Amino acid sequence: MISEMELVFLILGITTIGFLIPRFRPDLVAISSLLALQITGLLTVQESFAGFANNVVIMIAALFIVGEGIFQTGLAQQAGNLLVKWTGNRELRMTIFMLALVAILSGFISNTGTVAILLPVVVSLSRQMQFHPGMGKWGRFLPCQGKYGIMEVR
Repeated sequence: MISEMELVFLILGITTIGFLIPRFRPDLVAISSLLALQITGLLTVQESFAGFANNVVIMIAALFIVGEGIFQTGLAQQAGNLLVKWTGNRELRMTIFMLALVAILSGFISNTGTVAILLPVVVSLSRQMQFHPGMGKWGRFLPCQGKYGIMEVR
């Protein structure tokens, strides 16, 4: 008989592998792992859905909404064009400029707000420069919320 701890680690491992395989949608992997924990009796129904009322979950959902709004209005494209104009399309200058901009914004608004504002700009800039935003050298421009502020994604 498998113990509860072993079952949790098994589900966690399968979930991790699911997130790493690009063919699987991350939202379906996450929901599937939640359902697996509930079906196996490791979580109750109340425990399964308690996380959706968490402020962080709501804030991340709002981040996606704000980000899509910035894309749809064309603001991300305009900001990306302006950044290329100011930095002369040089990687080092863009890195320094983005890090300075993130540091300044983080001084006035929350890290999540900074990500909500700049993530669409960075993704738009990556598309404009024909680089995948999360891979290679352009991945470092994706500011992420960390415990002490900004982390670079590489």
